[in-house]
Amino acid sequence: MTATSWNLERKRIAGLALVLAALTGSEIEAQEATYQSRTAFEDVVTSQIEEDFDGFGSGQKVSQLFGGLVTFDVPNPTVFFGGWGAGAFSGGGLIPEPRFNSAPLVLDFTEPVFGVGADTFDDFDGNPKAAVITLVLETAKGDTFSVSETQSSNGYTGFLGGTSCDGIVRAEFQINNVGGNLEIDNLLVSGQGNPLPSGLTVTDTIAVGGEPMHMALSPDRSALYVVNSPTPTPNGSGSVLVVDTATNSIVTEIPLGPGFPFELAFTPDGKRVYLAVSKFSGSLPTTSTGANRVDVIDTTTQSVIASIPGSGGLGYFGLAMAPDGSRVYVTDRSNNFNGVDVIDTSSNTIVKSIKFGSGLGTEPVGIAI
Repeated sequence: MTATSWNLERKRIAGLALVLAALTGSEIEAQEATYQSRTAFEDVVTSQIEEDFDGFGSGQKVSQLFGGLVTFDVPNPTVFFGGWGAGAFSGGGLIPEPRFNSAPLVLDFTEPVFGVGADTFDDFDGNPKAAVITLVLETAKGDTFSVSETQSSNGYTGFLGGTSCDGIVRAEFQINNVGGNLEIDNLLVSGQGNPLPSGLTVTDTIAVGGEPMHMALSPDRSALYVVNSPTPTPNGSGSVLVVDTATNSIVTEIPLGPGFPFELAFTPDGKRVYLAVSKFSGSLPTTSTGANRVDVIDTTTQSVIASIPGSGGLGYFGLAMAPDGSRVYVTDRSNNFNGVDVIDTSSNTIVKSIKFGSGLGTEPVGIAI
């Protein structure tokens, strides 16, 4: 994972929390969860980095991982190479020191992360042979929570993981048998960064279906507009769902023409919404039969009243409204045009196209004023 995508993941989680807080009039409690399945863990996290330890030398001492995001207490753990059989541990793994002394493996994080997980093993040297391995996680608030599993076969105990929106600052893998030798492999870390504000609680969940891409709260906070993008197919059409924030229920679905809708913004008076619709899906090599455009939605009739065609690119993604509502700025990301189009909201026409030169940035996505 790049530093850019790591930071975007933090902002996505924090941004969702703030919108939910605005909806409920209260803050959001950072929820904690534990996992004994790698698949279940990966279904929850949307970005992650992994270390399988195969790139280290056998017997190498490890003081840090992921460019310093993870650090280890002294004595530093050691990379071991070996195999436990098909479907279990093979290649490199990490063992705490001193070995065969029931030592825990402690991971300290230089900044809070959203999730931590790893495959865990015992090498049968302890007493009793059937070891219990526990993962204890500490949050940025100082709270702790844990998950345990008992060794099954071939030394493999199972996957152990946890997530917290408070941010995890420390993870400790523990083994319960005397003389046991703990080992982890395929370490996963999912990024959040700065913890969310404390004392928050989730009060409701609104099921929107589809693939929600973006949302914006009306100036009077009475309505939340949620962009629903279609499955990436050439003829797919998305929609905008209107949520009544008093009841937290969907009251209207505004249909859109073919294309992949992304970001939207309200005019300051709340009478119109401008929505970026891309001809390009953004993640898969799918091009829509629809046009690259900005749709204008009337919030009284809850319908599209105008569509402003793009200036030649394929990928309208980011969109921002000027504070006075006079201009809309929309990023265009494509091979033949990378830049920003400026729209006059009084005439709903493009009045300027700012094309990025070579080396100044390619494939722009987000924009803010």
